[in-house]
Amino acid sequence: MDYSYEIFDSLQVIKEVYTGAIDIAFFEATVAALSADPQFSRGLNALTDFRGCQFLFTPDDLYEFRHFYLRICGQASSRSALVVDTPRETALCIVFKQQAAGCRDIEVFSTREAAELWLGLDCHVLPSSPVLALGNS
Repeated sequence: MDYSYEIFDSLQVIKEVYTGAIDIAFFEATVAALSADPQFSRGLNALTDFRGCQFLFTPDDLYEFRHFYLRICGQASSRSALVVDTPRETALCIVFKQQAAGCRDIEVFSTREAAELWLGLDCHVLPSSPVLALGNS
């Protein structure tokens, strides 16, 4: 499991990339690490790339994670675009989207290009490799 992110202040967006198998504890650690970054703001949009990931958690785990996530990220008018490429991970992202309804605008995509357009970015304006990493490959 690996995680990397980069904050683009000029675009008001965070780009996150997850790889490998992810359990809920690692997911919580990455959210906590991101929120501790001095550049982090609840008002930033997020593009989170989960392609190639395997989620090692259940919908019940996501329900508990939702409370943790909302304590850190709170209610915001910003958007989160989640990019996934497998059926189970897509389903879990949709569950999370439903659980976060009313707190944050979340949408699930199968391509990065569609996610960028939904966030109001020109396609490929974000570099493909974030710089800050957390994980144990």
